[in-house]
Amino acid sequence: MKFSDLATHLGNLVTTCSDTDCELSGAAAITAATPETVSFVMSAKYRKALGKTGAGAVILPELPELVEVAKGMALDRGLCWLTTPEPRLAFARTIGQFYQAFRLSPSIDDRAAIAPDAALGQDISIAAGATIYSGATIGDRVCLMPNVTVYPDVTIGADTTIHAGVTLYPGTRIGQGCVVHAGVAIGADGFGFVQTPQGWEKMPQSGIVEIGDFVEIGANSAIDRPAVGATRIGMGTKLDNLVQVGHGCTIGEHCLLCGQVGLAGGVTVGDFSVLAGQVGVVDGVTIAAGSVVAGRSVVRRDIKAGGQFAGDPLLPLPQWLKLSAKLKRWVK
Repeated sequence: MKFSDLATHLGNLVTTCSDTDCELSGAAAITAATPETVSFVMSAKYRKALGKTGAGAVILPELPELVEVAKGMALDRGLCWLTTPEPRLAFARTIGQFYQAFRLSPSIDDRAAIAPDAALGQDISIAAGATIYSGATIGDRVCLMPNVTVYPDVTIGADTTIHAGVTLYPGTRIGQGCVVHAGVAIGADGFGFVQTPQGWEKMPQSGIVEIGDFVEIGANSAIDRPAVGATRIGMGTKLDNLVQVGHGCTIGEHCLLCGQVGLAGGVTVGDFSVLAGQVGVVDGVTIAAGSVVAGRSVVRRDIKAGGQFAGDPLLPLPQWLKLSAKLKRWVK
């Protein structure tokens, strides 16, 4: 597309724009870009990379020092540029103009096994090896990739994509516009056992899992069902790969759980919270809305008000940074 068409597409994200125009065929990192691609920079620390880039067009933050570099390159070789208060968001939307995630065209493969009483929506895509059991409901434009298993009484909302090898246990509810990546298990039994003199007796896990609209779940993650009630994930929340959500957890709306986060049973995570990589949360803990927990931290007690936290024992981030600095001196 033309750079001018891209700027029009980005609309009110664009603050200023160069007079030059060029033909673009894709997006690339600033250090790998070519004259046919568009790239972006986030801050002034990329000024040198901007000056050396081979990109045909760049998306910039509203920083005069970067704009001056871009203006000089526009005169020298016709570089196209625009500024925006949200360069990363603008670049994300730019990538979407050149790249579409793989989806099957609407069709049902003869090698899929589908129960006669399963309810199937319009324009669905079901690949070879998919299995849909009795009582399942598949919404319009749902895409099931190879070897997806949909147990009885599962509901999948419209425009959701379920990638290869996913298992949806009985009673699972998935909302609209979700993406579930390969190898995910949703609704497996929670880790519930009662100790007896004879050993561990299993507590039946009769609950369900409810996933809100526009949730994305990374590859090989697991979301467990509880003994009673439901494990819930709110609208717009995103889970990275290898995330474990224990039985009976409630995760609010628009949260981010990064790789290898582990939630024990009964954890509550408030809206717009972020748990960085390998954060562990002890059973029954409540994390207030708007909390950010740094990587490898352990949350053993409730977080009663949002903020930034780190460490084990968990501390407000400024305290943890001071303690870390002292510890380094002590170690020396």
